[in-house]
Amino acid sequence: MIKLSEGVLLAEGDILQLNSEMISILRDECFLSKKKRARINFHQSNECLVHEMIVALHILTEIDPHRHLNKTESFHIISGDLSVAILDFETFEPKSIINLSASSTNCYYRLNTPDFHLVIPRSEIVIMHETTQGPFEPNQS
Repeated sequence: MIKLSEGVLLAEGDILQLNSEMISILRDECFLSKKKRARINFHQSNECLVHEMIVALHILTEIDPHRHLNKTESFHIISGDLSVAILDFETFEPKSIINLSASSTNCYYRLNTPDFHLVIPRSEIVIMHETTQGPFEPNQS
């Protein structure tokens, strides 16, 4: 792996797999990051059409409410607990809350609509597999 920036790592190669050493490095990066989050990109560039990342979020991680226009997003929880609040467009009050946990059968979610949502870590560290469409454009959320 190479470090692209604070909290962002890139897994290099044609055939990639996730192992416990990589998760350990990801956890360390999460604790050291100012934003209290880190990720390993398994896609090789921002221009890839599919973006797959292993993401670590600390319980103190703050992610603003956001939405993705013309994109889906999915999370598969590897370890820890996470909630996703789907928000009302006008009031930003929760319409629904999805609780995810690696230790339960509810460990996966996919959002197919451009709803505003809020990601809330519920354990000290959450490790998840996130998939979305590329290419990445910073102003699309």
